[in-house]
Amino acid sequence: MQRPVRSLSHAALLAALCLLTSVSSALAAPRWGSFKKDQCTAAGLRQHSSVLHDIQGSWEEACFKTGATIEGHTFAQPARCKNATFNMWGEFDVPDESCMPHWGDFKADHCVGVGLKQYSAVLWNIKDFSWEDACMTMPAQINGVQYEHPTRCRHSGLNMWGEFDVPDTSCGPAPIP
Repeated sequence: MQRPVRSLSHAALLAALCLLTSVSSALAAPRWGSFKKDQCTAAGLRQHSSVLHDIQGSWEEACFKTGATIEGHTFAQPARCKNATFNMWGEFDVPDESCMPHWGDFKADHCVGVGLKQYSAVLWNIKDFSWEDACMTMPAQINGVQYEHPTRCRHSGLNMWGEFDVPDTSCGPAPIP
């Protein structure tokens, strides 16, 4: 007679364990899976993406409310959430120096107006995004003066050139600002 009682207590213990497991996963907060490094999304930024697990309710709402720490950078929420039918993906734009374009050596070209000389350089290391956008947002320092972006960008077929109109007294008197 003791054998059936013992089996019953094992069965009851197993049932309780299953119930606790299902309750605890129902109460689990959404969490990100493993992050993968994707493409560069802008100058100095690389997308990292992951699937969101343990979602209760709206996938989009859960995604935009779930933060993450990636490579030492903490985010309150993803930059983008993508519903891929069977999964909800979060996409985070993480600082990454390997995504940072840089200017080559500047050369003085020619006078472009009274008191202005054009300086130009090739923009190197443009990855995964528009060459034009990278060029028009890339700052530079020429002759000790900081410029927020080039005056013009020119695509030569092989390279993207930034052209800066820089005050230069060899082109006549400096323009009045």
